[in-house]
Amino acid sequence: MLACLAHELGHAERFELGYRRPLNNLIDEAETSLHASFVPVLGTKDREDLIEDARDRLIQWLAASGSEVDV
Repeated sequence: MLACLAHELGHAERFELGYRRPLNNLIDEAETSLHASFVPVLGTKDREDLIEDARDRLIQWLAASGSEVDV
């Protein structure tokens, strides 16, 4: 639950900082998960979940762009 809240808060923080990726939702979501993984109140499992989410979204982006990825 905290990881999800941190991710959504990350969207708001990144918007205030001027980050906008309207044409690339997977990259935006990956960056937001990484941003959220630095929230101090998160435990290890929540951080790991956010980092795994970012990884999965980047893999999806690579697959959609036609790049090969070996995971």
